[in-house]
Amino acid sequence: MGMIMLRGTGGAWWLPTVADQTETTGGPTPSEITAGQELHAAITEITGLEPSRSPINIPLLKYKSEAQIDGPTQFSQITIGIPDEDGLDTDDDATQRMAALTSMPKATSGVLLLSRTKQVLVADDEVWFIALGIDDQVPLFDLGAAFARTNIIGSPTTPLTKGVVLTGI
Repeated sequence: MGMIMLRGTGGAWWLPTVADQTETTGGPTPSEITAGQELHAAITEITGLEPSRSPINIPLLKYKSEAQIDGPTQFSQITIGIPDEDGLDTDDDATQRMAALTSMPKATSGVLLLSRTKQVLVADDEVWFIALGIDDQVPLFDLGAAFARTNIIGSPTTPLTKGVVLTGI
């Protein structure tokens, strides 16, 4: 069995919207993907996609200790790292990195679409998506870093959802 290598095969897009966000059977249409911004050459890392559960304690008269039930699944802030460009390069990768920063400004919202195995999506391809409100863009000033980077910080408005690329317009 081969392992999935995200680098060189995985894809990411920032979409204005995904109309059908139904678990498993929902997902973006080709026209929703086309309306979005490719991010494959722009992302250096994504953090915060791991869900957490906060159990809820319930004091019951019958018991000496509190009963506990599962709380809601929550996602913390999502951070998307984008390398900064000086604006002098004009190749496709540099253009994509600059477009990533301009397409996700503070106080906007959209859907982060991820594929673990494809950079060109067709109908029925498996994808993951999460709707985000963009809270901020924070430039990093790490003098030991190999490159300058800006972190895009977003707050999830939906859970991370597994779906497929839908057929349609």
